[in-house]
Amino acid sequence: MGILEPLTLTPDACAAGSVLQRIDHAIAISDREGRIAWVNPGFERASGRSADALIGRATGALLRDAGCDAQAIAYVADCVRRGEAFKFHLPAAPEDGRTAPIAFDVRPVRDDGGMITEFVAIETDVADSGESLKLALESARQGMWQWDVDSGHVQLSEGFLPLFGWSGADQRGIDGRLLDLVHAEDAPALTEWYRALESDGSGHDEVEYRIRGGDGDWHWIISRGRAVRFADDGRALRICGIHADITRRKQTEHDIRRLAYFDALTGLANRTMLQEKLAQLVAGAERARERLAVLFIDLDNFKTVNDSLGHEAGDMLLRGVAERLRTSVRGEDVIARLGGDEFVVVLTQLPADDLPARAARRLIESLTPPFVLHGQEIHVSPSIGISVFPEDGRDGPTLVKNADIAMYRVKEAGRNSYRFFTAAMNATVVREARIESRLRRAARLEQLKLAYQPLVDAKTRKIVGAEALIRWIDEELGPVPATKFIPIAERTSLIGVVGEWALRAACKQAREWIEAGHEPLQISVNVSPIQFNDAEFVPRLRAILAETGLAPHLLMLELTEGTLMKDAEQSVATLCNLKSMGVRLAVDDFGTGYSSLAYLRRFPIDKLKIDRSFIREIPASREAVEIASAVVDIGKRLHLQINAEGVETEAQASFLQRIGCAELQGFHFATPLPPDEFAELLTAGGTVPADKPASG
Repeated sequence: MGILEPLTLTPDACAAGSVLQRIDHAIAISDREGRIAWVNPGFERASGRSADALIGRATGALLRDAGCDAQAIAYVADCVRRGEAFKFHLPAAPEDGRTAPIAFDVRPVRDDGGMITEFVAIETDVADSGESLKLALESARQGMWQWDVDSGHVQLSEGFLPLFGWSGADQRGIDGRLLDLVHAEDAPALTEWYRALESDGSGHDEVEYRIRGGDGDWHWIISRGRAVRFADDGRALRICGIHADITRRKQTEHDIRRLAYFDALTGLANRTMLQEKLAQLVAGAERARERLAVLFIDLDNFKTVNDSLGHEAGDMLLRGVAERLRTSVRGEDVIARLGGDEFVVVLTQLPADDLPARAARRLIESLTPPFVLHGQEIHVSPSIGISVFPEDGRDGPTLVKNADIAMYRVKEAGRNSYRFFTAAMNATVVREARIESRLRRAARLEQLKLAYQPLVDAKTRKIVGAEALIRWIDEELGPVPATKFIPIAERTSLIGVVGEWALRAACKQAREWIEAGHEPLQISVNVSPIQFNDAEFVPRLRAILAETGLAPHLLMLELTEGTLMKDAEQSVATLCNLKSMGVRLAVDDFGTGYSSLAYLRRFPIDKLKIDRSFIREIPASREAVEIASAVVDIGKRLHLQINAEGVETEAQASFLQRIGCAELQGFHFATPLPPDEFAELLTAGGTVPADKPASG
C-alpha cells in the first residue's frame, strides 16, 4: 500500500467525495491523452457545459469551443504530450454570465512506476492553497484514496491514517489486510460495493462500515468513489474517492436513537419502540401461526409515593421496578415503559396457554418485596391486564388497548392482581365512551338538571335544607344514573365543568327560593376530589357566591372521607380557606373511609353524615345500631351536627331521633324533586311526611 503525498492533489481528491464535490471552484480530471474523465459542478459552471457534454472530449476541443487562440491550444497539447505541468485560461463568457477569465493550474499524476495516468486541472485559487485544502479535509475527518484495480494496490492519504490510530510506520502492516480489518458484519457490503465500482465505475452509491484501528477501537467509515480510468472494454482500471470518519456521527445517531426509542429514566423501550417492535412481533406471529400476549402493568398508588416522598424518590422507584421486571421475564420478551407508572411486557412464542397467567403472577411476586427509598421501606403492587393475539386483537394498538382495559377492571376489583381481557369489557368501554361523548354535549348545552332532596329536622320533620343532586336524561340514552356518569366525568376533564355548573345552579336556585318569599334554606352540594384539589377551586367558589348573591353560610359543601384524607395536611389548609369565607362543611359517607379522630378534630367541619349502608339495617341489626350510636356520640363530643341519609322507614327515623341524630333525609320523606315541586313542598308548610308525625 502506498501513501499519497500530503500536498499532492491527486485524482482521488477530485472524485465524487462529499467535500470536493461541493467546492465552488472548478476542478477537472483528464486521462493521460488529455480526454476529460471527470468534472465537478464548479467546472460545469465555468465551461458553461454539463458533465455529460464534457466527459470524453479532448482538452483541445474544449479550449477551441471556449474561444482560446490556436497558440494556447498548441501549448496545452504539447505539455500533455510531454507530461509537464502547465497553466491555461478559459476566456470570459458573457453569454454564460462569466465576465472574467478563469486561470487553471494543471498537474500530472503518476503511478508507482512513474508513468503518467491522469492530469488534474484545478482553478488557480484552489491550486495555490493545497495545504489549506488538505487541512480542511483532515479537520472534516476525511481522507483520500485511490485503487489500482489490476494490481489491487490501495493508496491512502497520509493525513488519514492517524484518524484510526495508525502512523506512517503502520502502512506496510496494513497493506493487503484492509478487508481483514473490516468488521465481519460489514465486510460483505464493502466487497459488493467495490465489485459494483469495478464493473461500471458509476460510484453514485456509498458504503458505511466499521474498521479496526491501530488503537484497537472500531471506527465507522463512509466511502464514496468513482472510476477515473477505464480500459478499452469499459472496465474500470483506477477508482478514486474519499473516506470519511463518521464515528462521531454514528455515536450521535446512536444517542438520538436512544432518545427516540428508549426511556431515558429506566433504559427500557419507550412507546415508539414498543409500537414498532410489537408490529414486527405480530406480523411474525401471524406468519408462524403463533400466539403472543401483551401484559399492561400499572403500579397501584404510585402517586402517593411521588406526593409524599417527592419525584426523586418516585424516579428511584420506577428504576427499581424496571430492574425487577427485567429479571422476571425471558430474554426474548419485550419490556417497555409507556410513561408515568405504566409498563408493558410482550410475551412471544407462547408455549402454553397458562404462560401469561404464570408470567403475571411472577411479576406480582417480584414487586412484592419492599423497595428502600431514602432509608424508608416502600411497598407497591401492580394491576395487570392481559390480552392475547390473535383472540383479543390482530394488531399492536388493539392488543395494548385491550390489555389496558383489562388492567382498569383489576383496579376496580381491588388491585394487586391480573385479569384477562374479555369482549364484555370492551362492550363496557364502548358504552362508557358513548356516555362520555353524550355527557360532553349535555354539559356544553346545559342539558343537565338538579334535583333537590329535602333535609328534615328529626323532631319536627320540617324541611331545613336540601341536597342538590345532578340528574341527566339524554335524548338517546334515556335516564343515566349518577353512579354511571359521575365516575366517567371524574376520569376525564368533565368533572370540573360539571361540578362548577352544579355549584352555580344550586346557589342560584337557593337564592331564587329566597326571593320567592321562602325561608332561607341551606343548600348542600357534593364536591369531587378533583374539584377540591384544584388550586382554583376556592377562587371559583368565591366568584360563584358573588355572582349568585347567596350568603356563604347557606352553602354546605359535602366531601368524602377519602377526599380529605388523601392529603390531610393540604385538606386542612383548603378547608380553613373555605371556612374563612363563611361556607359550611360536611363529611359525607362517614364511617366508610379511614379518617382518624385526630384529623377529624383538626378539620374545621360542621356536620357528619352517616352513610346509608349503616342506616339500611337499623333497627334489626345490633351491629348497625351500635355503629350509628357511636357516630352520633362522636359527633356530639366534637360539637358537630349529625345527618343520617338513606332513611326509608319510620322505625329508622324514630330510632335515629332517639339517639340524638338531628337531621334526616331519605325516601321515607321524599325522593329528589325538581325545583318547582320542591318549592310546592315549601309552600305547603315545609313539613314531610305530612301524614307521619314525629314520635318521641
